[in-house]
Amino acid sequence: MTAALIDLHAGMPPSEALDKDAAQEWAKRAGEAELVAIAEAVATELQGRNLHQDHGRGLLRWLFLSMPLANRLRFLKWGQENCACE
Repeated sequence: MTAALIDLHAGMPPSEALDKDAAQEWAKRAGEAELVAIAEAVATELQGRNLHQDHGRGLLRWLFLSMPLANRLRFLKWGQENCACE
């Protein structure tokens, strides 16, 4: 259903809330505390929602890439040591 809604939205005029350029411009002017508060509010709101697979992957990718390289490397090492993924 989410994928169908995304496809339907593709042909509609962009709403102000989904204007990525406007969001990026706002984010450039926002302070760090403001950005963290918005990110936390979004993460809280997304809990329990069924995200489209591409959206979930995109969010995880964004979070991972937002960390400094040293933290990413420590996270990957932790994952190798603590996750039973094969």
